[in-house]
Amino acid sequence: MERPQRELKFAFPNRLADLLRAWVDVRCRPDPAFAAGRIASIYFDLPGGALLDEKLNSDYLKTKVRLRWYGDWHTGRPAGSVFLEVKQRIGGSRKKYRRPLDWAAADLDRRPLEDVRLLDVNRWLDAAGFRFGGPLRPAICLAYRRRRWLEPATGARICLDQDIAPVRIHGAWGVVARGQPLADGVFEVKGPDERLPAALQPLIALGCRRESFSKFQRCLAQRRAPAPPAYA
Repeated sequence: MERPQRELKFAFPNRLADLLRAWVDVRCRPDPAFAAGRIASIYFDLPGGALLDEKLNSDYLKTKVRLRWYGDWHTGRPAGSVFLEVKQRIGGSRKKYRRPLDWAAADLDRRPLEDVRLLDVNRWLDAAGFRFGGPLRPAICLAYRRRRWLEPATGARICLDQDIAPVRIHGAWGVVARGQPLADGVFEVKGPDERLPAALQPLIALGCRRESFSKFQRCLAQRRAPAPPAYA
């Protein structure tokens, strides 16, 4: 029987990203499927922010719904298709639904979050059997650069996300306050164990600290509140 996969997250100062990448490069193999690139995602939520609250409250059931696409590591230029993803964490277990869409990444990379075509996500979710107590709406688009490796001894999948930044926010949620990268990046390890592989233990001394890390929540924390409506 296949052993369950654990997901460990470690935050680190974003300014140390290049140092950490170089350190891991010496000890791990580049992931043959996706070694480096830019990732952009549009996160969805109910108008009251129920999915975000699940994360903030550490609920037993936590769900993320997003559209995701990929681009070049150096230029950020988007390419390929768009994917609809639903990630659910139920206690200690995880499930992921992923569906390719007919949309082009280059188009979605520029599309305003107020575009009504994005609401088609609800129809696709309903067809896949997901229920959320109401229609989901786009909340935020964020982007970052990712490097991925395989750890030789354990086969664990390693990824390092840096330069995480909000790109745009739906007007109902606010406006981008700075649009600059977060102060922290995140280093993730997916494998069978509840601790770092032995070869990666020195990462703690290099500035990585284990903690919960939500890109959705941290990027939203940079927003300013929406402007009040104008009355005649």
